[in-house]
Amino acid sequence: MAAAEARAIGRAAHGLTVVELERKNKNKPWNYVKGAPLNRRFLTDTTYELTGPAAGTDLVKTIDDPSGRKIKGTLGNCSGGTTPWGTILSGEENFNGYFVAPGTSAGDKRYGLSNKATARKWELDEPRFNTNNAGYANESNRFGWIVEVDPFDPSSTPKKHSAMGRFKHEGANVIVADSGHVVAYMGDDERFDYLYKFVSKGKYMPGDSAAARRSNMDLLSEGDLYVAKFTGDSPASEITGNGALPSDGAFDGSGEWLPLVVDGVSAVPGMSVPEVLVYTRLAADKVGPPRWTAAKTSNPTWPPARSMWSAPTTRTAASLERKAPPRSTRAPSTGTATSWKSPKPVTRRLRASIGRS
Repeated sequence: MAAAEARAIGRAAHGLTVVELERKNKNKPWNYVKGAPLNRRFLTDTTYELTGPAAGTDLVKTIDDPSGRKIKGTLGNCSGGTTPWGTILSGEENFNGYFVAPGTSAGDKRYGLSNKATARKWELDEPRFNTNNAGYANESNRFGWIVEVDPFDPSSTPKKHSAMGRFKHEGANVIVADSGHVVAYMGDDERFDYLYKFVSKGKYMPGDSAAARRSNMDLLSEGDLYVAKFTGDSPASEITGNGALPSDGAFDGSGEWLPLVVDGVSAVPGMSVPEVLVYTRLAADKVGPPRWTAAKTSNPTWPPARSMWSAPTTRTAASLERKAPPRSTRAPSTGTATSWKSPKPVTRRLRASIGRS
């Protein structure tokens, strides 16, 4: 098989798929329904609509898409989630591995983009995968988003939501707060990176009516974005990473949600809203480390609250010794889970604890 053909097969294997399943009864296995009307593939040349404040800005325009609103394909899809209105979410994770880039800018460095040949070598077939090529400087900015797919409308255009920030998304878990606003919790899947929260501007409309569905389909396109900051209660010298409990008997602490974008306004000095959303890691770096080293906040008394769990998957001995500025969510050792509570999902206060799983 020729190398170019092998690369084409690899591209064809990327993307998302919606399939219909059926079974005769609950004791029988599910079967794929060939030719079903809802069956659909989303390929590397499928058009996605970019929504939110970054859409149409100069940060995402290319020679192929001068509008900055129509993106070809989705890459690096990891975990995802579902929404209360019946759509599917997918997180674009390690998209940097698909691109050759100058690798010299702060954005390139922070997202792991470099001027080296990629393992897949798609840059040999499509110029957009080498952002050194004229007209494609922003192509990598068009990946790293939360993707939303409507599995019940085969004619719908899938969306990438810029309001939810661009990073190496693991997925998005969506709830409806008591206020009616939709809240999505998201993780940036790389060692020493952050947890984020998105709160929709609009409110969820219950029901399956056409009006409710139209309204809810726009909820992830506009809202506020936050990054989590955790502060431990234990002496720092006793947190070694080996799992031994500190002298106060618990891995716990307090935290808060630091605003990145609120009410359509950037909360990050020196960065516009589109810049915060396209370079969310850089924005989080700006608001996170200085506050991490500030005085420890007191522990509030917590009323009954919803609990959220994050489960970091790996941390090597080398990463424990990494000399880097503290960030909002340092990943615990493999086999640990972090539980965090907030009186209300739309508030900024947190209480966190870490336990062995």
